Amino acid sequence: AQNRRSNAIWLIRFCTTFFSAAVRFLSESDANASIPQVEQFGQRLRPATSEDVELLMALFDRSALAAEQIGRMTPVPLCLQALFDDLGRMLRSRTRN
Repeated sequence: AQNRRSNAIWLIRFCTTFFSAAVRFLSESDANASIPQVEQFGQRLRPATSEDVELLMALFDRSALAAEQIGRMTPVPLCLQALFDDLGRMLRSRTRN
């Protein structure tokens, strides 16, 4: 059980790091992303709008909430399922014209 929790914490930290790096990439404070996947993800959002940055911050916040939930001993499967359901819903809600 502890190993499962440790793996979940690692996965959630990856999410928060990824979304934080994507915000920096879109805001051009880190135009040369050190994570190739962040650059690929960010390129799909270009030209970035303030709504895109807000979406990334919401994704980051939702991931940070999952970290808090894991710390409060929320069951790992429940926490991860809710996190990824929410992240998917949030990303699907983004519309482009």
